[in-house]
Amino acid sequence: WMNQKMVEELHRLISQWEPIDPLLALELLDASFSDTVTRSYAVECLRSFSDEEMVTYMLQIVQALVYFEVYEDSSLSRLVLERSLRNRTQIGTAFYWHLMGLSTHNDPNIQERVQLYQDAYLASSGAEHAARIQSQHALIYHFRSLSNKAAKLDPKSKMALIDAELNPDLIALSSELSSPRDQSTMATTTMMIRKVIV
Repeated sequence: WMNQKMVEELHRLISQWEPIDPLLALELLDASFSDTVTRSYAVECLRSFSDEEMVTYMLQIVQALVYFEVYEDSSLSRLVLERSLRNRTQIGTAFYWHLMGLSTHNDPNIQERVQLYQDAYLASSGAEHAARIQSQHALIYHFRSLSNKAAKLDPKSKMALIDAELNPDLIALSSELSSPRDQSTMATTTMMIRKVIV
């Protein structure tokens, strides 16, 4: 990358390449490839991912976006936001929550970048979807609080607490906010919540 003539030759060759498999293209988005032309080529290859594949590989995509992109406004950030806004329920939700997983990083620059992408996504996703994301935050907070309370109790008291706290409205909300890839019924959701907390 230090030899300008070689870089120019590489750029010329890239312009002639056919798209490669998107899984191979993901490898061109790691820290070894900071060249924007190479990364843009990789992003063009990712366009062939189906919605399901985008969700499956969203963690790697978000890590590349947050850790390895040189600029916040890049071909990768544009692709991810475009696909997330086109399918908010599946891709957008996965994008937001994978970003959320990196939001506690101890590097303030990473935190700032994560916040920037989250804000950009929520600002463009519409009031209804943003409200849905806020409901998910509230639900997680409620379950975390319930889990902390239950941890201090004996098994019988835990079950009594869970039965008291898991009212029908909360269970319905949990079912509604379950993963789009795993549409749980209310009964299954209740069972899963009990299993996790107990």
